[in-house]
Amino acid sequence: DIPAFSYHEVEIAGDAGENYLIASGLKTGDEVVSQGAFMLDASAQLKNKASMMNRNPTMKGTFVEDNVPDYRNDTPDSFKSQLENSLDRYIELKNALVASDVAKASDAANQFNGSIQAIDMQQLGNEAHKYWMQSFNALLQHSETLSESNDLEEQRQQFEFISESMITSVKAFGLQTKQYFVQHCPMAFDNQGADWISRDSFIENPYFGDQMLTCGTIIDTLQTDLVQ
Repeated sequence: DIPAFSYHEVEIAGDAGENYLIASGLKTGDEVVSQGAFMLDASAQLKNKASMMNRNPTMKGTFVEDNVPDYRNDTPDSFKSQLENSLDRYIELKNALVASDVAKASDAANQFNGSIQAIDMQQLGNEAHKYWMQSFNALLQHSETLSESNDLEEQRQQFEFISESMITSVKAFGLQTKQYFVQHCPMAFDNQGADWISRDSFIENPYFGDQMLTCGTIIDTLQTDLVQ
């Protein structure tokens, strides 16, 4: 039989040396993954199931607006400008995947990673800072994994995670000057579907490249006067 795993949240009652006491979420006899947890988590994300980075999975190509807080009015223009700079690097990564260029995608992911690290998160208030930290950690992890991969399909999988985090980040913090489009391919990843951000309204699919270059639709617009 093929082993199956499921995501469980646990409540920690306290520590006992190098161990932790579990108050709830597990029971005696449960088996716990001790190696390969991040690989299993990535697999859960691809299937749009509950995971460490996706506690409230929804259908691909849709947004549950209540899940994205609105910090736009309190976010400094300087932060928005830095986020737009990262979006420029993101677009370069998207274009590399459209061209199915593994080496260029790896380099673009490195540039994107550096731009994310350069954003001054100290400009944000307490709750906004906490929300950005969640996105920040996900963006760094997946862009680093993408940059280190020599496999185009693995790069595209990591790009999906990056795209979802960037979409919610822009919706939460806003843009200073530019307009972008959220586009969706329903056939990506065995018809699971996947989204990405584009500067242009026409479709250039990063998940298939020239195999199905124009497969996709616009599902949302990200702009400075965005009303959620």
